[in-house]
Amino acid sequence: MSTNDPNTRTMALQEAFDLALQHHQAGRLHEAERLYRQILEVQPNQTDAMDLLGIIESQNGRQQAALELISQAITINPRSARYQNDLGLVLVNLGRLQDAVAAYRTALELNPDDADAHCNLGAALQKLDRMDEAMAEWRTAITLKPDHSRAYCNLGAALLLQQRTDEAIAALKSALTFNPNYAEAHSNLGIALRDKGQLEEAIAAYRQAIALRPDYAEAHSNLGVALTDKGQLDKALAAHHQALALKPDFANAHFNLSSTLLILVQF
Repeated sequence: MSTNDPNTRTMALQEAFDLALQHHQAGRLHEAERLYRQILEVQPNQTDAMDLLGIIESQNGRQQAALELISQAITINPRSARYQNDLGLVLVNLGRLQDAVAAYRTALELNPDDADAHCNLGAALQKLDRMDEAMAEWRTAITLKPDHSRAYCNLGAALLLQQRTDEAIAALKSALTFNPNYAEAHSNLGIALRDKGQLEEAIAAYRQAIALRPDYAEAHSNLGVALTDKGQLDKALAAHHQALALKPDFANAHFNLSSTLLILVQF
């Protein structure tokens, strides 16, 4: 990437950044990381590369390194709403929820119409048990971006907790309208349909979630519960065992397995 001509060097850096971004978006994190680091060797204050390298560090589980990189990008460019939003994501991963809320609010001060930042703020508020505020943020995200499937899914899950089942079903179906491959929305829809007594539809929703994400332990466990309700106990046991194979410390799956075994013993 070395050259003595400033214009040529700028073009080479831009091409390298564009390629790194393509790798990143395609999930080729190693290739993206290598290019971001090369760019920063040549241009240490390239904040977009710095921020995105921080995101990769976070994706790889290195949250402290991610925090340092994104914080450095913000020091250089404190007016970037995206950097503040990315900082919030890392702070959530670090368990610093109040700091994450502050970062998201700063992002929204800089860009009030950022639907993703509203959605992320809602998720952080939910973790703080501030559910009404969280739901308000998800509704704002949907208002700003009517096809925001994650906001619909989060809202649907919250409505389920409040036993507002019909509203939850409507929100989850909206999530799936805009993203049919959303495994979590399928699984949550299964929970809502089971609550309505629609067991066949619930089982189909859980199976769709599992088809999309075979390692989705919660969906396997929920499928086991619905199969137990249907009296299909052998299939239910298989679903519970699969959930525990994927997540051995999953307390709900242990409880659900025990419940199915108790019913089986009674026969």
